[in-house]
Amino acid sequence: MGDVRGPIVVGADGSDTGARAVRRAAVEAAARGADLHIVHATAPDAPGGHRPDYAARLVREAGQDILDEAVVQAVGQVPGLGVTSTLSQDSAARALLGEAGSDGMIVVGSRRSCWARSDSGSPPVRRFRSSWSVESSSPS
Repeated sequence: MGDVRGPIVVGADGSDTGARAVRRAAVEAAARGADLHIVHATAPDAPGGHRPDYAARLVREAGQDILDEAVVQAVGQVPGLGVTSTLSQDSAARALLGEAGSDGMIVVGSRRSCWARSDSGSPPVRRFRSSWSVESSSPS
């Protein structure tokens, strides 16, 4: 794995798989002496999607609840860990990449056995499957 000097970044979506990713990212951050940054993205899934104001407010409130719970899970996993969070109006991919910058690591959970890859210039991505096996790659 490449040299990670920036934050460990993980997405939180309120699912069981997302909660496992948050807890695993907390352990990864502690092992690397890094801070953990948790992101929840609220962009509509469909291109050009739009929500009425009342729906957007409900989505933001639910997203903040998800983030608050994820922070509790991370600190419960690693007491004393430096944890921050962001509620992003961007897509999940853009939000995670933006928060990781060029020197962070992104941790994602998956129930599938697909692999993760980083393009040149992107931060390393580490995918932890439910079985806890690890597949990783770092930028070229």
